[in-house]
This record gives sequence, structure tokens and C-alpha cells, in this order.
Amino acid sequence: MIKLIGIAVVAAGFALRLNPLLVVVAAGVENMTRVPMGASVIKDSYPFGPEMQGRYPNLVPQGISAELIAEKWGISRDDMDRFGLQSQERAARATREGRFQAEILPVLDAEGKLVGLHLRVSGQSILTSVRPEALVNGMDPAVFQGMAPSGEFEFGYGAIPNLLIDHAMRNPHVPPGFWRGVNINQNAVYIESFIDELALASGQDPLEFRRKLLAKEPRMLGVLNLAAEKAGWGKKLPAGRAMGVALMEGYGTYMAQIAEVSVNRSTGQIKVHNFWCTIDCGVAVQPDNIIAQTEGSTVYGLGMTLSERITIKNGAVEQSNFYDYALPRMNEVPAMHVELIQTDNHPTGAGQMSTPLVAPAVSNAVFALTGVRLRHTPFTPDRVKKALA
Repeated sequence: MIKLIGIAVVAAGFALRLNPLLVVVAAGVENMTRVPMGASVIKDSYPFGPEMQGRYPNLVPQGISAELIAEKWGISRDDMDRFGLQSQERAARATREGRFQAEILPVLDAEGKLVGLHLRVSGQSILTSVRPEALVNGMDPAVFQGMAPSGEFEFGYGAIPNLLIDHAMRNPHVPPGFWRGVNINQNAVYIESFIDELALASGQDPLEFRRKLLAKEPRMLGVLNLAAEKAGWGKKLPAGRAMGVALMEGYGTYMAQIAEVSVNRSTGQIKVHNFWCTIDCGVAVQPDNIIAQTEGSTVYGLGMTLSERITIKNGAVEQSNFYDYALPRMNEVPAMHVELIQTDNHPTGAGQMSTPLVAPAVSNAVFALTGVRLRHTPFTPDRVKKALA
């Protein structure tokens, strides 16, 4: 299914194809069959969020307790963790699986300016599984969250003169569900990791490269500049640390995030020391709540980035509860510095915006520190050690 933004032509200059770039996102099911592009998988969280309640009758609504489900339907919390999506009558005998990837072809001119970009996303459709009536001529518009031509999920780098973004839908037999951040999660990784690679290829600082691309996007540029100021971008850091940046528009809100990380090369463990988040969501009706939402959303993103995944064995999910599904603990949560940009614009979303930025910001920081690009989330110690080898 094709989504066209701008004109799909190759501009003057040279085409830079990075290997070709496959930004692989995975925070979920392991041991699945690979496809030629380089398949990956992605984890979905419990279907017990605000999106679910009262909207999707085939999913368990928010607020239903594990005890009540066990009493009415004969399934336990462990069953829900294993099976994920539920029917009203009984747990569907399915596991949650998703595969998302992107192949990106840029064009830089002789001065290192990005003048053309083709981004193809390949992966499954959440709407096909849980809300097929929302499809448009068989296509899922939600897959373009953060990459749309206009509206609340507008592509932040829309000033690129020649731009094509399309989607090749591939739905495996196991249906997915929503998770916090929804489709911006994988899209932010594709875009923000690749922007860093383009900056390196053109010999520019990642922050300055973004500033040039956002010269006509004042709100995006505003969150980026404030995050850089608060983090002290460019300052000398303690030995063994580096910073990475990511930003995105979603739900009508603009957010930038900078992560400061270190890597234990012997164990492969990534430690995030600081997150700086700046958010422009228009009129901040309840500023304290926005800050709390941003902090909580960041913790969700930290888990998705570093530890959360499920594995498949003999056709079944192995993890069943919190004792074998690794969530961030309090001692693993870094210092978070959240700044609001107050404007008189219409108030927009604030509950999910920092989740998608954690993985690309951490990945970019790890690259700045080690010169190694991590492409497969979660960035578990074994995967980091393998990448560093």
C-alpha cells in the first residue's frame, strides 16, 4: 500500500545508500521466521489502556480485574500475559507478534543537505486486527503516525523537497494490539536513528543537522533547542558517557529528548544516567500532570528499549507474569528533567509522547559512545555485546 508525500524523484546530488539501511525494531516475540528484508518483531503491551475501554468489544476493557476474569472466563493473569488479546468469551489461543522494519534511501547534495528521502515501512497493521472498519481502501493510515503529510502526526522533516513514504503491509497469522506510543514507537526509531547516520555521513553534528532540517518548523525547532540547552549539548561529559537526541510530532504535540548513557563493555549493559525531555503541547492545562505523564511515559520507553520482550517456544509465549517479564525497577530509572513550553496553541496529547523517543535517543547515544549502531530492540546485554564484538 502506497503513501505519497511530496514528489518521488531523485534530486541533484548523490544517493547515499547505507547498506541498505534496515532499522530493525523488536521488543517482543523471538524465534520467528525471517523474511528477505530482515524481519523483526515487536512486543505489544496489555490491551488494558484507555484506547481499549468501550471501543473494541473484542478486547478486555480497562478496569477488569484478573480475579473477575478468572472467575467469569476461567483464565488467569498468567494466561492473559501469555495470550495477550482476549475475546469476550474466552482467551483467544494466540500469541502477540508483530514485525516492523524500514528501508531508507536518502539523497544528499554536494553540500551535505538532505534533498531527497524514500522511506518504506514494512510491517503489520494493528487496525486490521482490532478495528478493521477504520481501514481506508484496505490501507491503514495509522501506520504513518509521525510520518503523515499533515495533521496531528505530521512528518517533522516535511521540508525535504523530494519525499516518498510508503507502507508494505504484512500481516502474520497472530494479531497485534496497541501499546503505549502505538506506531510512533517504531517510526521514531527509523527516522531519528537514520537522521543521525545522515549527519555522520555528511560530517555534521546530529543536533546541527536537525536544526537545518527544521528551519521552517518553529515548534519542532523550539523543543529541540530547549532540550539541547538544558542538557548542555556539546559539553564535556564524564569519561565513558555520551548523549543522543531524538524528536517527533505526535497527537499534535512536539517533543524532544536527549539521553545520557554509558555502556559496560564487559557485560553489555546500557545504563541511562539522564533524560532531558521538552514538550510543547499547547496550553498546559495541568502542568504537573503533563510532567508526571512524561516521566511515566519515559519509564515505559525505557523498558521497551532495554529489557521488555517475550519469547516463543513450541508455539506458546514463555513469559507469564512480572517475575519473568523484565520491567524497569526503581533503581534503574534515570534522573528525568522535563521542561514545558507554554504556548497559546490548542492543548494536545501528552500521555504517550516520550515513550517513542527513548529507543532512538539511547541508540544514538550508544553510537556516539561506541561507534556501533544498535538496530534490534530491546538492547539487551547479549545483543549489545554481540554488536560490540
